[in-house]
Amino acid sequence: MPMSWSPDGKSLVYWLNESGSGRLDEWVIPLSGEKKPVPVLKSPALEVNAQISPDGKWIAYSSNETANTFQIYVQPFPDGPGKWQVSMDGGYYPRWRRDGKELYFLTASGGNNAVTGNAAGAGNVMAVEIRVAGSSIQAVFHMCFSRPDSSTTVMWLRDCRRFHTTPMPFPPTGNAS
Repeated sequence: MPMSWSPDGKSLVYWLNESGSGRLDEWVIPLSGEKKPVPVLKSPALEVNAQISPDGKWIAYSSNETANTFQIYVQPFPDGPGKWQVSMDGGYYPRWRRDGKELYFLTASGGNNAVTGNAAGAGNVMAVEIRVAGSSIQAVFHMCFSRPDSSTTVMWLRDCRRFHTTPMPFPPTGNAS
């Protein structure tokens, strides 16, 4: 499933369930030249929802590599040393602010993820200020807002600076035909 374009439009990151193993990894495919896919995030854990930073130097993603709790990680893209966990209380669906200086994600409280069956992204919207110091990252946390309940959906708006929330009726109403 496609997840993120590189800012120059020359690469696409997508997640893949190899051979029906149930393990989800992130791959990148160059859209010119040989067009041979290569793994960018591959481990025994699940790596999902990868997003390339606006400057193309970093990739943020959700992974359950720590005790089956999904957290948000940031590492150099397409490769390089280092990996930093930038969430503390679980995290899903990272999205970069347009200038790349902040990363938004949903916490793990409440809800259910169709892919993993775990609580996923039904909590608060958090922001992490990303400070690059040489080849390292420092993360400064703050909450954007608290969702009133798990039936409220959150959508990132195109400018990646604002959010739109919509209460979802439960049970769903309307005519299914």
